[in-house]
This record gives sequence, structure tokens and C-alpha cells, in this order.
Amino acid sequence: MRYFDFHTHAFTDQIAKRAISGVADTSGIIPATDGTLKGLRDIMEENGIYRAMLAAYCYQTFSAAYYQQLGV
Repeated sequence: MRYFDFHTHAFTDQIAKRAISGVADTSGIIPATDGTLKGLRDIMEENGIYRAMLAAYCYQTFSAAYYQQLGV
């Protein structure tokens, strides 16, 4: 069976630490990743997740080209 995570977050390496801290502070939930695309891909692989959809939390930071290259 293939699993699809339909709500994930990933940020550019430059802002991931700050952004994931903000998500944690706002939600009160301990993040499962470090907020980077690599962190997302690693946790997906560890848990058998085939695909993921990024939820645009900080959408102004990313260009359409960035989303296209993610391929998650």
C-alpha cells in the first residue's frame, strides 16, 4: 500500500530553523522534522510515505519554481 501525507511543511534551509520554531510555538506540537526538505524526505522514507503535499505556511518565501523542484 502507498501512503500519501496530505499536510506537510518544508522550508528553505536558510529559514527552516526559525520557521519550524514558529510552527512549534504556534501549534504547541513538537515537529517531526527539522523543517528542511531533506528532513521531510527522511521522515517520509522512515515511515513508508510515498508522496506528500506541502502546506504553504510561509508561501511568500517560495517561488513556483521551488515547489516544482521539490517533487514530494
